[in-house]
Amino acid sequence: MRLKQNTAQGYASNGSQLVEYPKNFSTAAGLISNIDDMLKYAIAFDGNLLLTDDLKAKVFSPMISNDGKTLPYGLGWFIQQKEGIKFTWHYGYWVGMSSLIIRVPEKKLTFVLMANSDMLSAQYPLGDGDIWVSPYANEFLKSFVLAGAKL
Repeated sequence: MRLKQNTAQGYASNGSQLVEYPKNFSTAAGLISNIDDMLKYAIAFDGNLLLTDDLKAKVFSPMISNDGKTLPYGLGWFIQQKEGIKFTWHYGYWVGMSSLIIRVPEKKLTFVLMANSDMLSAQYPLGDGDIWVSPYANEFLKSFVLAGAKL
């Protein structure tokens, strides 16, 4: 049932039923990664190996709706700010998998969480653009970002 030899087994929302990962891939879903590669991605992002500062400014600028409202989304990333600290984030979930990545650019701090079920993301309305609905994000941001804790 596994997609490839070193891929974690996916589980349904109930946590006990095995599921097979979908075989299709699109721009919205299907990319499979691991923690090591996601952290390499974050390091490359912070080190300007992927995008210049000018391009990152565009990616992480909130979009404006047709009626003039500022949206919580840039080019592929949600953008929020609290207590003067800007953070960018994205989530994903699909059959048997879910993920959350939160970046705090000014601190060069990235939090990556991945699961082999959809329960990390599916039960929270993250698509509305508010990271605070996630208890995992709450714990990370309150403990390591807003509280001024040092890693």
